Formats: sequence, C-alpha cells, structure tokens
Amino acid sequence: MTMRNLLKGLLAFLLCVTFTACWDNRELTDIAFVVALGIDKGEHFPYRVTIQIVNPSNANSSQKLDSKESEVTHSYSEEGNNIFEANRRISKTLSRQLHYGHAMVLVVGEELAKTEGLYQLFDGVERDNEFRPSADFIIAKGTTAEDLLRVPAELDKIPAAKIKKLLQETEETWGENLDVKVNQVIRYLMSAGSEPVVTGFKIGRQGGYELLVADGMGLIRDGKLVHWLEDKYSRGVLWVKGKIKSTLINIDWKGQKNAVGIEIVRMYSKMSSRIVGGKPVIDVYIGAEGNVGELRVPINLSNPNLIFEMQRNLEKAILKEAQATIAAVQKESTDIFSFGEVVHRSQPKVWKQLKDNWNKVTFPRLEVHVKVEAYIRRMGLRNESILRDIHSGDQVPH
Repeated sequence: MTMRNLLKGLLAFLLCVTFTACWDNRELTDIAFVVALGIDKGEHFPYRVTIQIVNPSNANSSQKLDSKESEVTHSYSEEGNNIFEANRRISKTLSRQLHYGHAMVLVVGEELAKTEGLYQLFDGVERDNEFRPSADFIIAKGTTAEDLLRVPAELDKIPAAKIKKLLQETEETWGENLDVKVNQVIRYLMSAGSEPVVTGFKIGRQGGYELLVADGMGLIRDGKLVHWLEDKYSRGVLWVKGKIKSTLINIDWKGQKNAVGIEIVRMYSKMSSRIVGGKPVIDVYIGAEGNVGELRVPINLSNPNLIFEMQRNLEKAILKEAQATIAAVQKESTDIFSFGEVVHRSQPKVWKQLKDNWNKVTFPRLEVHVKVEAYIRRMGLRNESILRDIHSGDQVPH
C-alpha cells in the first residue's frame, strides 16, 4: 500500500468518525415543545412569562381529559427582569429543555401592551434562532396572556392551535380580524410611516364553559395599545387595506334596514397620494364583487335595473364603513393604514419634512378620498324571492 492510499484511508476514517458523531443530539423525552408564549406584566418582576407545551403522546389520543396525566397541554409561568430570565426560571419546575421551533402564537396581556408597550418584548424573541417569526401575534383583551392560554380548547385540544385556526377562519369568512405575524409587527414598529393593528382575543362563556373568542382589533401607537376597534370598524380596516377575503354585508332596500345580504367573494384596494395646496392627499380605491346571499324583501333579480341599484347601495355601505373607520383611526393619531408609506414612496421630499410629526400632526388632519366600485355577480339558484310565492298578493318592484 502506497503512502498516498494510506493517507486517503486515514482521511476517510476521520471523516466517518466526524460526521456520524451525535455531539448535539437531544432525546424527545428530554424536550418540551413550546406551542405558545405569553407575556404579561409581572407582580414582583417586570415580566411574567407563560409557556404552553404539548404532550405528544396525548395529542392524538381520543381519551377524555379527565385527569392531569391525560391533558394534551400544560402551562408554566415564571417572572423575571426580562423575558429571557423568566424563561430560564421555568426550568425550576420543568424537567425538560424548552424548544420553540413549533411555537404558533405569541400573546401579550392587555395591561402590559397599554403600559409598557411592545418595544421591549421583541429583542429576545428575535434573537432566538428557534422561535418562529411567522408565529401569530395577538393581544389578550380584558385579561392576561396567562389566563388566556389556560383556557381549554374544545375541538382542537391545543389552545394555541385553536387561536391560530380562529385567526385564519375569521379573517377568511367574516373579515373583522387580521392574522398578523410577529415579523410583521416588528416591521411596522420599525417603520416611520405605519403602525401595527393586532387582533384581540378574549375569554367568553357559553353553556357554563369558558372559550376563546376573537374580538376586535387593537390600535398601536408608539409601541403601545391605545384603542380597540370593534365590529364594523374592524372590518373597515380590512376594506381600506384590501385584506377582506370574504364577508357578509347587509344593505338597505326601499327603506327597509338590512333587507339584502351580500356575500363578498373578492375585493382589492389601491392607495395613492398627491399634493394639493402643499399638503398630501390620499386616494383610496376599493373594488368589491359579491353574490346575493339572502333576501328579506321580494325583489325580481332578473331586472338589471334593480341589480344596478343594489350595487349602488352596496357601494354606499362599504364606503360608510371605510370612512367611519378612517375617521376613528385618525382620532387616535395612529396610522395603521400605512398612508405615510404611500406618501414616502410617491413624494419622498415631502415625506422627509413630515415624517417626524406624521402621527401627531399630519395624519389626524390628512385628507382622504375613498371611492368604491362594487359588482354583484351571482344571484343564487333563483331570480325571484321566495317571499313572492309566500305573499302572492305582493307586487314585485319594477
């Protein structure tokens, strides 16, 4: 054997030894999989951190949760001078190493969001290479993050999974909440021309049981929670931002309130800015398409003139919600619509003069024009309302 072949054999042996060594392996029985992280204001320290961990052996079990051993998730809480320290203190009561690679939700308590704000919360989270920046971010409305994470989930078994699914479902089918990720909140906080808006979750009651409920959207200004938008004001945010995937909007007809239910199946919005009299003006265009979902009055949907009139009423309803929301948000002096970024992109020189006092001075007085164009595409399986057959003496309007 030549020296060359000997060296090759030695090198191959060393490579095999090096690459097959498990120097950083961790057994599953030594790991606690964190699925949710909650942060509250502490009683003895600045922060109180709650983690929700999942027990994989019970996650797919069909047995009833009638004992502590059969529970799918467990929550642990500790306080500390910072989030990192509070996390380490949890090791006093938990015998496993925390793993954040499967974290789905980051929850902040309302009191902490109002008083201390969000700026101090993200440094440790963002530095952790295990924590997912795509985790959902919510605020516990009227309660603490700890209490919210301890509410059991009925169908999903894991409360963090239910929160994630609720966010997705309510955004896709109702349009009054927004699925916001941790990295998006961080980006908004770092931007001079926009502020984050975050979905709130509260603890509701039904049939004597506690349950998680998506409720309203929190306005953030200078990193702190300043106001809650609810109901149609919440949907107004999504109208302007072009985030509605589907929703149901009721319109009036011939003096009767909420007479026609329209299912919005698609929409989009565009924003632009211009300078008028030395001041920025924002133009918002909203386009929407919908289907007739339900009628409470006898209308002949085969009449195109009535459809055109219905479309105009739909445009008025959407316009009313969007304008009311813009006015409410301007009153709170927090640009959640990113109007500042629109001005920055189109008039950078003007933005340079306005950015330092944008939220306090310019945004509350900003002139915003909203234009809506709506179209009704489908009528369902029948043109005439069933009410015409029931009340055969009624006249169908022409």
